[in-house]
Amino acid sequence: MSERLARQAYPKLLIVDDKPQNIYALEKLLAALEINVMSATSGFQALELTLEHEFCLAIVDIQMPEMDGYELVELLRGNPTTANLPVIFVSAIYSDEYHHRKGYDAGAVDFLSKPFVPEILLSKVQVFLDLYNQQLTLKEMAAQNARLYEVEKKLRSVEQARAQDLAALNASKDRFFSIVSHDLRTPFNGLIGNAQLLQLMLAENQIEGEITEVAEAIFSSAQSAHRLLENLLSWSLIQRGIMESRPDTIPLAQIIQSTAEIFAPNAALKGIQLSVSVAEGLVAYADPDMFKTILRNLLSNAIKFTPVGGRVSISARSQLRYDLPAPEFIEVLVADTGVGIMESDLEKLCKIDAHFTTIGTAKEEGAGLGLILCQEMVEFNQGKLWLESAPGKGTTATFTVPVPPA
Repeated sequence: MSERLARQAYPKLLIVDDKPQNIYALEKLLAALEINVMSATSGFQALELTLEHEFCLAIVDIQMPEMDGYELVELLRGNPTTANLPVIFVSAIYSDEYHHRKGYDAGAVDFLSKPFVPEILLSKVQVFLDLYNQQLTLKEMAAQNARLYEVEKKLRSVEQARAQDLAALNASKDRFFSIVSHDLRTPFNGLIGNAQLLQLMLAENQIEGEITEVAEAIFSSAQSAHRLLENLLSWSLIQRGIMESRPDTIPLAQIIQSTAEIFAPNAALKGIQLSVSVAEGLVAYADPDMFKTILRNLLSNAIKFTPVGGRVSISARSQLRYDLPAPEFIEVLVADTGVGIMESDLEKLCKIDAHFTTIGTAKEEGAGLGLILCQEMVEFNQGKLWLESAPGKGTTATFTVPVPPA
C-alpha cells in the first residue's frame, strides 16, 4: 500500500487559512504524524468540508476575508455534527490576552501565535490525535457491547421459547404417559389374575408337564411387566415433582412379613429359603407405599439373582450412634447368597444413563429401573441406600429410614 493510500485511512485534520503558502507549510510540518490533512482557504469551504468529513482537529487562522476564524468556530459550535470538533486558533497579529480570551470564548481549545514552534504544534496535535483514537476505540467497544447485548437478548428470547416449548412437550408427554399407563393397568390385572387362576386349576387337577410350565411362565412374565409398569409410573411422578410423600409410623415387622409372603411362591419355585428377622415393636417413619415399593424391588432382585437352593433374608435394626441418646434411623437389610456383583459394576446400578441390567439365575429379565427407583424413593424419605456384594458370594442391599419424631 502506497503512503498516500495509507494516509487516507488515518484520522483527518482540517487546516483553514486563506494563504496557500501557510497551508503548504503546515502540511509539510504535519507529514511527520499519522494523519490525513485536508485544507480550506475560506470559512465557507471549511463548513462544506465539515459536513462531508469527520475531523479529529481543525487548525484555523483568525484573519480571513468574508468570514474570520471567530465566526467560523461559532457556526461550527452551532451545528450538532461539529459542535465538539476541537479547534486550535493561529494568528500572526492577535497574540494578546484579549484575543486569546476571545478565542477561548468562541470555542477554541488552544491559541498559537505565529511564528509558532514546530515541536509545540506537533505535540499539541498529537495529543488531540491520541484523544480521537481513544474515542474511536471507546465507540467501537460501546458498539460491540451493544451488539453483544442484542445477541444476548436474542439468545434469552430463544432459550425462553425453547423452555416454553419443552415445558409444553413435557406436559403432553406426561399426560400421554399417564393415560397409557392407566389404561395398561386394567389388562395387566386381568392377565395376572387369569394366569394365577390357570395355575390353580392345573394344580387342582394334578396336571403337570409343559402346559404347567407355560402357565407359570405367563404368570411370571405378567408379574414382571406389571412391576415394571408400576415402577415407571412411580419414577415418572418423582421426575415430574408431583409425587407426594405422606410419612407415617410403619410397623416394620408386619409390613416386611406381609411383603415376604407375597414373594414366598416365587422363592419356593426356585427352592430358595426366604426368612424374616425383625423385632416386634420396631417402627420407622416414612411413606408406607414407597417403603413397600422399595422392599418389593429389593426382594425381587434378591430372588432373581439367587440360584436354586440359595437363601434370602430380610432384617431390620436400629442404627445406633455413640453421640446420640437414641437412634435416628432404622437399617433395613435384604441379603442373598446369589451370584453377586463386581465392584466395578455396583455404581452403575443406580444410574439412569448407565442402563446396566443382567439376566437372573432362572433367565428372569429386568429393565434395570428397580434400583434407580429405590434410591430415589429412599432419598425422598431422607434415607440412604447402598449395596455390598462379591461375585459368587451374594449381595446385601441396605437402606435407612428415619425413626418416628419424638
